[in-house]
Amino acid sequence: MGKDFKNRIGNKRLDSLIPPDTQQQEKSSSSLKSEQIQGTQRDVIKKAAPTTVATFRVKTDKLKQLKAVAYWDRKKIQDVLDEALQNYFDQMSGSNLSQAVEAYDNSVK
Repeated sequence: MGKDFKNRIGNKRLDSLIPPDTQQQEKSSSSLKSEQIQGTQRDVIKKAAPTTVATFRVKTDKLKQLKAVAYWDRKKIQDVLDEALQNYFDQMSGSNLSQAVEAYDNSVK
């Protein structure tokens, strides 16, 4: 098996390279930062709307454009698709959308 370099660099321990007073500060600040990040991630997950996995056929050129926009904007494909759908729904009149949803709900029952 390979060497464990977690606590050592060559023959020197990492602890000996960092002055003792800054070691404690770094440990406490790094753990605080990681706790803040984890808390933020949990908040985002809790606030996110529930999702469903679905399979659709998409024209190849549209999929390429979707992926390109996601790449360009540094977003997830899901987020770009959600925004596009939301823009489409926003353009519909509210009464047409609610009638469509109501008709769909009645047909599924």
